[in-house]
Amino acid sequence: RGPNLRMRSGLTSPWERPPSLFTVHEAQVGKILFFLIGLAIPIVQNAFLCEVAYWVTVLPESRVIATSIATAFVLGNIVGVAYTAVASRTKFTDAQTLVGVFVANLLLSILTAALWDDWIGSRRSFSVLILAFFAGGIGNLGSFILFSFVSCYTSEMVTAATVGSGMSGFVAAFFVILQHPSEPYFNSLWYFLIVTELVAVGFICFLHAGFTKTGRALRIFEYNQGHNQSKLIQRDAQGNVTTTQDDIRAGSVLLLQMLLVSLVSYLIPPMIPYFSPTLSPDQIIYLIGLFLMGLPIGSVLGAFLRLKITWITMVVQTCLVLYLMLGSLDATAGSVSLPSWAAYFCTFLVSVAAGHNTTIVYLQIQNDHRNSAQTLSFLAALLTQIGALIGVMVQNILIGMNQYQEE
Repeated sequence: RGPNLRMRSGLTSPWERPPSLFTVHEAQVGKILFFLIGLAIPIVQNAFLCEVAYWVTVLPESRVIATSIATAFVLGNIVGVAYTAVASRTKFTDAQTLVGVFVANLLLSILTAALWDDWIGSRRSFSVLILAFFAGGIGNLGSFILFSFVSCYTSEMVTAATVGSGMSGFVAAFFVILQHPSEPYFNSLWYFLIVTELVAVGFICFLHAGFTKTGRALRIFEYNQGHNQSKLIQRDAQGNVTTTQDDIRAGSVLLLQMLLVSLVSYLIPPMIPYFSPTLSPDQIIYLIGLFLMGLPIGSVLGAFLRLKITWITMVVQTCLVLYLMLGSLDATAGSVSLPSWAAYFCTFLVSVAAGHNTTIVYLQIQNDHRNSAQTLSFLAALLTQIGALIGVMVQNILIGMNQYQEE
């Protein structure tokens, strides 16, 4: 057929598409599309986290706004859990669910732009917290539905979506750095209008990847539009069960790794404003930016190196987080020094390890557990949210008990 065509390989399951060809151009377009899709789905949630650097100076909660938003995110997980509970009773496909996620993200970013400062006369920023609740829920739901959806495509598309999802936080942080929260050049209205535009671009890319000939050409599974691919029991186009308990047990180690990686990683965001009593808003966004920037870098390292050293990097990640906590807790800060350079360095390394481990887990699911890839991808994403819930709740308890250094 010519040198510009590539053969799909590794098709071994009876419900997969027959071996066929797709062009290099289609593959390149697909990578761009899935990168932008992965970037857009969590960007509203990441925008709330990054804008904390500005909100600590203008909202009545001050530094506590970081904890409040993290709590709202965790409570928003209820949206994802509720969807999981009713998924088997619905006829919505993953593609249809993601359409709803994009529409919801567009509405959330527009509402946040309009209502972020609606706290006059109150000591609580109820509008921001309510919108953060929905941003957390929709972002989390979109994330684990995305990886169930993209598991129908080639491993290159999985990698592109993973890197895009990691870059989402970096892009959100980049615009806050431009905002210059210590002496802001623009407020949250303009910031969230920028976020709205990025979500709209991702939505257009998703429609192209999910519903056009180019997108269909990159699938390695025949996507059954009448069946919800994110169910815990994976079936083929004829309705036959293809996921067994043995498949789930075989992937249980990978699922445990996802839970632990997420738990340790989500100890960081609520803790950042408490690394030092004298942190400025600009320092806060630099730390948040480093944390979010490390995720895509780790994802790229995982995708290209493919080193199966997840347990080793998890141990390093855990030790670094413990050091950051000991240097920030009021009871231990006097004996454990946490200079600014160490806070920046450790935050970045923790994030790189998290991005690396997440990518390796998803690639191992895709390559080593093909018969149950959709189910295991869905469970891995769900356990990511459970790990985040545990990590943030631990920090909420510590902050609520005033265990961190005060100004």
